[in-house]
Amino acid sequence: MKTETLEKWQALIQQQTISDLPIIQFCKLKQITTCFYKYKNHLKTNTEASITKPFIKVQPPETSNRIDVIKIQYQQTTLSLPSNLEAVWVADLLKALA
Repeated sequence: MKTETLEKWQALIQQQTISDLPIIQFCKLKQITTCFYKYKNHLKTNTEASITKPFIKVQPPETSNRIDVIKIQYQQTTLSLPSNLEAVWVADLLKALA
């Protein structure tokens, strides 16, 4: 389809939308053939295909100032370790303390 033709039909479709007239009435008033539906569907399909989906901004999770710790207590002594230590390291420490 020619660009001029598409632009003409796009303008007519916008006029019909703004006029609030039913399509049949608008077409009679403008002496338009039944091609109105064909062009309306064609332009709608092409417009929807060319619209890019907007990106959604992702917010990082809120971080708290609280640090998770592992506490090991034995009698009067408390050992606090960060929770992100490897389990093998903690196991080796416990073996060494045993």
